[in-house]
Amino acid sequence: MVAFSLLRFSSRQGSLLLRLNKPVSTLQTLLKAPGVTSAVVRHMGAHKHVIPIQPSRFEWHRFRNDFHFFTLLGVVPLGLLTIYVNLFVGNAELADIPEGYEPEDWEYSKSPISQFLCKRLYDPMQMSYEKRLHHLHEKNERRKQKLLEREVHEVMASKQDYMGWYYVPVSKSYVDEGKKFTKDGARDYGLEE
Repeated sequence: MVAFSLLRFSSRQGSLLLRLNKPVSTLQTLLKAPGVTSAVVRHMGAHKHVIPIQPSRFEWHRFRNDFHFFTLLGVVPLGLLTIYVNLFVGNAELADIPEGYEPEDWEYSKSPISQFLCKRLYDPMQMSYEKRLHHLHEKNERRKQKLLEREVHEVMASKQDYMGWYYVPVSKSYVDEGKKFTKDGARDYGLEE
């Protein structure tokens, strides 16, 4: 009941409404309590001042800093070395080979940097060539094996052989009966060759 009584107009406001009979905007100004403004008011301090709990970003910052450090530690010296080699040393040039001298594999590379890498890090060209040949030989052997296996399957199917790649203990008499039945069926239906 208290709530309903608060919703009713006060007698003063009701009498003003009836007497004035003015437009809605004037009525709204009359219904406002004295001292109420239409400006937005911000009330601060209505909640606790706490630090929001967040996961730590320490590892991310450490990783990022280490990444930048080691990237610059590697990129700057290598960049300077590359610039020095390209500007002052230059690329290798093809020249006549003296009698009795056999050049090394790494000497055929054009750039001094690639010569260094071929000499110190990579396998010799002959070794990598022989590795490729060995790989191709094994691939060819597997291909031959598959062709032979396919041929054996075709011969087994054409002769209706009972032995296969796996052995199931079946009496040979059943297989012979099956062959005989197949031949008799082919003869009965006129399919014999």
